[in-house]
Amino acid sequence: MQKIFGAIQSLLETKDKIIIAIEGRSASGKTRVAEYIKSKIDCNLFCMDDFCLSDEQRQEKERGFANVDVSRFRHEVIGGLQKQTPFDYDKFNCKQNVYSKFVVVEQKPVNIVEGTYSCCNDLRDYYDLKIFLKTDSITQNLRLAEQQPFENMEQWLVWEDDYFKKQNPEEICDIVCTSTSLLNN
Repeated sequence: MQKIFGAIQSLLETKDKIIIAIEGRSASGKTRVAEYIKSKIDCNLFCMDDFCLSDEQRQEKERGFANVDVSRFRHEVIGGLQKQTPFDYDKFNCKQNVYSKFVVVEQKPVNIVEGTYSCCNDLRDYYDLKIFLKTDSITQNLRLAEQQPFENMEQWLVWEDDYFKKQNPEEICDIVCTSTSLLNN
């Protein structure tokens, strides 16, 4: 974590506002690491799961590389962060297939985006720091079982694997490690 906090501090010496991406496969520890950082630094935390495609969106168009609404994320969150005033967005609940919460965001110097697809080709240039969390398949399966997987989890993992093969976000990240190594140091 020292490397991450050092990178954040260094960036804040030259910028008023930074955006950090925490990317990785499902159950790699992205949320835990993001929440840990948030517990130490006053920041905004955005979750890519809040921008999942609805069932209708998945049926209406070719899914392409992502299972998230990249356009909506870019417009609502990235566009909002580029302003100096508060902004809002709607959270999508993918388990219930409904928009479930309206969120108002106050501007803060540090902003974290956590989730698979956060470093896709269409978003990667917006970040000041990109972190990739790795996990082995055994740990991933154990963590997924604990998270009470939902009905389409197997299909989501196929889509996720396709995304990692086609866009290889790990290769463009500034820091690559496991969540276990981060949280134990």
